[in-house]
Amino acid sequence: MKSLTKRGGMNEKGTLMKKVFISTFLLFSLVLGAEEKISFNEQVRPILADRCYHCHGPDAKEIKGKLQLHTEDLATQERVYKTKSGRERRRDAAIIPGKPHESIVWQRLITDDEDEIMPPIDSVAKQLTKDEKEIIRKWIEQGANYEKHWAFVPPQKKKVDLKNDDWCKNDIDRHIGRQLEDLKLQPNPEASKEQLIRRLSLDLRGTPPSLNEVDAFLADQKEGSYERLVDRILADKAVGERLAVEWLDVASYGDSQGLFEDGARSMWPWRDWVMKAFNDNKPFDQFITEQVAGDLLPNSSRDQKVATGFYRNNPVSNEGGIIDEEYLLQYAGDRVRTTSVAFLGMSLDCASCHDHKYDPLSQKNFYEMSAFFRSIDEKGKVGKGAAAPFINLPSKEQSGKKTSLEEQMAQLQKDLKAENDKAKAESILVKKVKLFRNDKSPLILTGVKFLDYVGNNPKVKASKKIKSDPLFLIDNKDEVRVNGHKAFIEFEFEKEIQISGLELRATKKNIRFLKDAEIHYFDAKGKLVNQDKILESAEVLVRKPNTKKYISLLAQLNKADRELKNLNGTIPTTLVMKERKEPRKTHILERGSYENKGEEVFPGVPESILVMDPSYPKNRLGLAKWLVDERNPLTARVTINRYWQLLFGRGIVRTAEDFGLQGDLPTNQALLDYLAVDFVENSWDLKYMIKQMVMSATYRQSSTQVKSKVQVDGENKYLSYFSRRRLDAEFIRDNALSISGLLVDKKGGRPVKPYQPAGLWKEKGNATFKQDKGEALYRKTVYTFWKRTVPHPSSVVFDATDRTTCVARRNPTNTPLQALVTLNDVQYVEAARALAQRMMLEGGSQLDQRVQFGWRLATARKANSAELALLKKEFNYRLNEYKKNPALAKERLTVGDSVQVASSDKNELASYMAVAQLLLNLDETITRN
Repeated sequence: MKSLTKRGGMNEKGTLMKKVFISTFLLFSLVLGAEEKISFNEQVRPILADRCYHCHGPDAKEIKGKLQLHTEDLATQERVYKTKSGRERRRDAAIIPGKPHESIVWQRLITDDEDEIMPPIDSVAKQLTKDEKEIIRKWIEQGANYEKHWAFVPPQKKKVDLKNDDWCKNDIDRHIGRQLEDLKLQPNPEASKEQLIRRLSLDLRGTPPSLNEVDAFLADQKEGSYERLVDRILADKAVGERLAVEWLDVASYGDSQGLFEDGARSMWPWRDWVMKAFNDNKPFDQFITEQVAGDLLPNSSRDQKVATGFYRNNPVSNEGGIIDEEYLLQYAGDRVRTTSVAFLGMSLDCASCHDHKYDPLSQKNFYEMSAFFRSIDEKGKVGKGAAAPFINLPSKEQSGKKTSLEEQMAQLQKDLKAENDKAKAESILVKKVKLFRNDKSPLILTGVKFLDYVGNNPKVKASKKIKSDPLFLIDNKDEVRVNGHKAFIEFEFEKEIQISGLELRATKKNIRFLKDAEIHYFDAKGKLVNQDKILESAEVLVRKPNTKKYISLLAQLNKADRELKNLNGTIPTTLVMKERKEPRKTHILERGSYENKGEEVFPGVPESILVMDPSYPKNRLGLAKWLVDERNPLTARVTINRYWQLLFGRGIVRTAEDFGLQGDLPTNQALLDYLAVDFVENSWDLKYMIKQMVMSATYRQSSTQVKSKVQVDGENKYLSYFSRRRLDAEFIRDNALSISGLLVDKKGGRPVKPYQPAGLWKEKGNATFKQDKGEALYRKTVYTFWKRTVPHPSSVVFDATDRTTCVARRNPTNTPLQALVTLNDVQYVEAARALAQRMMLEGGSQLDQRVQFGWRLATARKANSAELALLKKEFNYRLNEYKKNPALAKERLTVGDSVQVASSDKNELASYMAVAQLLLNLDETITRN
């Protein structure tokens, strides 16, 4: 009994202790459960990527200490490696999940030993802060769980619910509202109708609404008026021009070659294709496919071939001493960079010399991607003008005219040959003979003989465009060397002589350069007595004098030839992609040098993003299919983010060009993923997605800033109010032209050359800038000739890119030079004069009415009494000054080429012009609120 009692006592005590232990454990567990759960993607990976991956990341060739931390296996398993001598060595795992104090990584972060601490004291990486170290400690303690980078995980469409969604118009607002609830912020009220129509018009068309449009929208009080406005604007052809501007940045579009002399080239038909594709709302997966591989589609149309100009926008060179292979590799690399930024939101550029330091992209991936572009039928050194491969783009009318002329010329050539065959040889009197040629190739004539002539050799002259040896002997005793285009050689005798023809000799290699050359015979008075056209090739060409009928036929042939050449000069060309019969080999280049070829590789994609479907062809068409594969986690996200950036001023991922480990995390990943999936589910319908965005209550908010909101969210990442932003460069100019009434709304066509300071082009080369006249001065800026080495200067001041590389996001700046442009540039001063004329002609008869009219044109709203008073004060001040000095008023009114409306009072017009300059320079005018 005693023993049992004792045993029973112990059991009771053990049970009690067990209960205490369980209670303590549960309490400890609750405390742990209450402790913040560390997110690897949001908290840990940014620290590791910024401080550790440079030496311990994906680039296996550059790792230090045989340690890589970018994957769970490499970080948490024992490291086994071989020394240079071949001996096997082992090292402990760097991270032991659940045990931070036993983990080498933690030990090296907290040590006081300057030789041991990580990152090293002398490295560029900063030491971790106390809070960052605590994040790493907690993460290891919680199990050191790794997560796949968010951008490589396929998006999921998740809806969210709000406690109160009365504010919400659609699911976009529910996602935004959830974050605002968490931040204890309320959204702003809806903007005024004037603000909404101006915002929509500037965002989707690039120009402000007309006053008629504003008045119509204000008058529409029926339910659904805003949606009807959205539909009207989305149907406007100006939308294609507006959306194209972003895409031209992405594609690095330019009207010049970009390198060396930076000569002009014709790419504008591709630019027009882009605009039409946006206006037609071409499904975005098709939009991508046709640009990447339109030429490889079955029975590809001319438009689909034009679309591939996307990849011909890269800068090229016509420098004489370049090495073809080096530049072909450079062109292929440019296309890889464009592909990766435009569609994947990641730069593969770092991987051209070594494995990427941060993202799971290898050097092999870069060259496998470049292999897609190594089969293009192009050269490293391009000529002037259109560089092969290119296509001609005649209109229906031009095609008909071209066919007619070609048929006419073919028949005339047959008639000439027939007439020449039956012509009798007759001698003619000549004093001078000229040989004209159109071929650009150098030519060596090994013999020139005038038939039936015996006497002194003629004098030989050459046009200034060719070089001719001074010595010349007839009958194959010496050579005549001719270089150049449209050049001639002239033979002149001391006196008029009788000949029965002309014999020309050349080598097999050279004789073809005489094709289509002409021979003209002149008498002593300089009259053309006979002529001939060389239509055939032979080492010895004997030309006999021709009949009158032959000469008449030849004149008709020459006329048709001139007409055809003139017609061809008006037919636009555009650069396209075209495959070679045999693709060039592609190798991994050691350190990116074209001379150091390593392993041969073949077309492929980064499998860390998505494994390519085996059924896809290993060419650009396969690449296109991979890019728009619904399983690809990046393409739809990147696209949606770019258009969110366009409408809201900032992408959900701020770094639109970098969705990788070094890029910013999404401010609302659930929303980005929801929109990306919705985009694909709705057949990649871009206008549908844009409409969803602008219909949201989030987009409709006023841009009024409240101090309490700014304190919580200074950058307005979470959109508790609508962000104000200055218009992009192109639209500041277009805005001024539109408000002034100068804008010429002509769609498409060749680029134009509006005002710019004289001599700019000469500073960067030997090209001469010739300013356009008439309506070309007032077309939208998207049509301005874009010379990459000297882009349109007033646009560059407002942060337009030079378009030498793919750009997914412009970086706006604020500088004094920008104000100097809008106050002094010819285009803006002229716009102020034109606006003044509008105010006087359309604004009414009173000063109040005219000033109010100008204000509404600039801002879409009515000016208040204080604003009107200031503008009237400026007008009266200027009027008094100009009355004292009428010459100054007259001088100001002469700026610009546009027609000045006759006015009986120049002083009054100049005074309104001063008011107009104030209106065009208002912050509200050049800002989208």
